[in-house]
Amino acid sequence: MNGRLSFRIFAHSWISDWNHGNAHFLRGLANELVKLGHEVRCYEERNGWSITNLATEGQDAVARAEADFHRAFPNLKVRTYTRDRGFHEFLKAELAGADVVVVHEWNPQRLATEILALRQ
Repeated sequence: MNGRLSFRIFAHSWISDWNHGNAHFLRGLANELVKLGHEVRCYEERNGWSITNLATEGQDAVARAEADFHRAFPNLKVRTYTRDRGFHEFLKAELAGADVVVVHEWNPQRLATEILALRQ
């Protein structure tokens, strides 16, 4: 493949793999894309289902998961978002210049709908 592509990947969780076996696949995929020289931006909703459930396992469970994630995947930067009034502008700014946008399963359908409304 010639040329650098810009990927935007929305997953319900990157940091937590609590009941989320797809996290391992997504992390590996994104990491390999970065190694190939592509731009990859990873997104997850703040306080999403997987990380919220992980937090029930103890005070330091989330901190441990974050440390483990960053140690294993230092090239992946996770951007969190909230679906507040500024979300539309956040999406517009983050998706500008994207070549490929992936909305992985377990994201709400409305996220895909909002992203599709912005395509040019």
